[in-house]
Amino acid sequence: MSTSLHADHYYTTVAVLMQEVVKLVVSLVCIMAGESAISAPLRKLWGLRRQMLVLLVPSICYIGQNNLLYVGVANLPAAVAQVLVQTKLLWAAVFSITMLGKRFSKEAWASFIVLVAGVVLVNNAKGSGGGGSSSDLGVGAAVLGMIASMAAAALSGFAGVFLEKTFNKGSTTLLEMNVWLALISMPLQGLAMLQFDRVGILRNGLFHGFHRDTWGVILIQAVGGLLTSVVIKYAGNILKGFATAMALLSTSLIAIPMFGFRPTPARDFWLGLVLVCVATMMYSTNPITMLILRFSSTPPPPPPKDKRTFNRLKTEASPMVPAAADAEE
Repeated sequence: MSTSLHADHYYTTVAVLMQEVVKLVVSLVCIMAGESAISAPLRKLWGLRRQMLVLLVPSICYIGQNNLLYVGVANLPAAVAQVLVQTKLLWAAVFSITMLGKRFSKEAWASFIVLVAGVVLVNNAKGSGGGGSSSDLGVGAAVLGMIASMAAAALSGFAGVFLEKTFNKGSTTLLEMNVWLALISMPLQGLAMLQFDRVGILRNGLFHGFHRDTWGVILIQAVGGLLTSVVIKYAGNILKGFATAMALLSTSLIAIPMFGFRPTPARDFWLGLVLVCVATMMYSTNPITMLILRFSSTPPPPPPKDKRTFNRLKTEASPMVPAAADAEE
């Protein structure tokens, strides 16, 4: 990250705001690229303003999630907060069942739990310290941190599934939704920026600590956010969770030879890597079944137990094949 390469650190809230600006610009450019006149797509976007108010829901959820993460990390040891926050995949699975009507096998649920354990181990092995201590802050602070971390995970899971449902409903294109999602998120992120970094921004300026590599990170994050929306629409939140875990492992492995990254403790890192790979294989053991479960809202009817009824249905499906019951008679 840029903050580790330069003495003057940029404000994270400002960087997130700039990510939304870049998402807006990239989405608008993509929309207008195939149009002969600029006014037509802009009029269409403006006509969608009432429909797109529904995107306030995930935007507010993500803002609330970020604030709750601050509370959780401030009142819990980093390792405990990490475990609770990583349960967002389990929450996404729960909301996928209640909101989208999906169903998951026992093997899939087991893979979710294994994946969460693997990601926690990898994150802890990256040496992320900090956070509060429940013994120093008291039982009340520890309970507050646990509630905040679990609420952040639940909001993340809900917002992701809500976006998945919104992306797959109606005739609005993904780019148009990304435009409105950025427009709605920008003022909300502006409020978060004023809440956490108002004093520093007034003293040092909005773009304090911004360098070329900072803008590079912002561009990568913005394009990654747009690609994430494609993954959510066409693959779903669960596969997005697995892809995110594999991306975490990939960046960590690449950082070992390139930047001299040394995971500490190394045992946790390599165990976490194995668990993530095992979870991915467990989830993809039967991809055909999972695709059927994803796009089917009702289970197929069970075969009739009565042999005569089964033979009659088989005869109706294939009139050229005589029924076994008729052969017995």
